[in-house]
Amino acid sequence: MERDKAYSVIIQALGCLYKRDKNLFCNNEKNYERAIAFRLAHYIANIIEDDRQYDPSLSVDSEYERHIESPKACFDGCSTCLNGTCFITTERLAILNARKKARVDASETETELIKEVGVRPDIIVHERKTKTNFMVIEVKSPNNNELTERPDIIDAAKLTYMTCPRPEESKKYHYDLGIALCVVKDKAKIWTFIDGENQGSFTVPFMVNNTESL
Repeated sequence: MERDKAYSVIIQALGCLYKRDKNLFCNNEKNYERAIAFRLAHYIANIIEDDRQYDPSLSVDSEYERHIESPKACFDGCSTCLNGTCFITTERLAILNARKKARVDASETETELIKEVGVRPDIIVHERKTKTNFMVIEVKSPNNNELTERPDIIDAAKLTYMTCPRPEESKKYHYDLGIALCVVKDKAKIWTFIDGENQGSFTVPFMVNNTESL
């Protein structure tokens, strides 16, 4: 799948989400983030699997782990990487602080915090049981329904790692495209990651009543 087609798939899937699942937003001042990610994966799968222009070998999965015996973990090998401008290197302390806030066990060491970031992505597009990895997606939906200026820092670290072209750092995942989504009640912000670098973002507004569905 080409990258421009991938953006088209995501925007189509978001359109379906906004039309069919708008009740997942703003329920008692809370968005159902995991349900939003699940429904988005459902629509992406429908588009890819039903349209003959896409490779039939592609699968869409949620929280998938190919390395059953050795689960994905962020930052394996990053400590020896020589790329001093990498997001994981330059934002190490901020990533650590974010991990500390998210973890229950306050006794964990810095090494444990920085290495054991679980990498079960919200959505992936890939060929199962192969090393053909096309797209990895992380989804956030803030309860205040305001778009953020930057992607979630842990998501950004994961996407940096999983699109990294350096095989010794990334267990050879090297997804062709990483997507960080910030989804609120009437628009979505999309950040793209390619070769371990954040390429910037764009915002897509949605008029729920005019959105086409599958």
